[in-house]
Amino acid sequence: MGIQYRFKSSEKFPSFLLLTSGVTQAFFSVVVSADVSAKKRDNARPNVGSRTDNAWTPGVNLAIGKTLDARRGLTLTLAHERQKINGVLDSGYGAVNTKIKSSSATFAYYQAF
Repeated sequence: MGIQYRFKSSEKFPSFLLLTSGVTQAFFSVVVSADVSAKKRDNARPNVGSRTDNAWTPGVNLAIGKTLDARRGLTLTLAHERQKINGVLDSGYGAVNTKIKSSSATFAYYQAF
């Protein structure tokens, strides 16, 4: 379980709060890890006269690792995230609601030296 907070660096790249919780289990030479996360970004001002309100973004990660020997191994990571952004004009005459789904798969080979 973890908590991460990134301080605000600018209005276009706001800070965020990230909560994670996960479970890892080893089965002989295979390691399986599952994580769930929730991220909340601070409100941003991407353009003059507008602002974005960000809702909580849920995410799920699943990773499988297999050791080939004492120094080499393979990992496969699957990730999925859904984000909802509400964009509002400061004048109050317009709003844009955006939903973004992103999925990724990463396959990696590693070797220790």
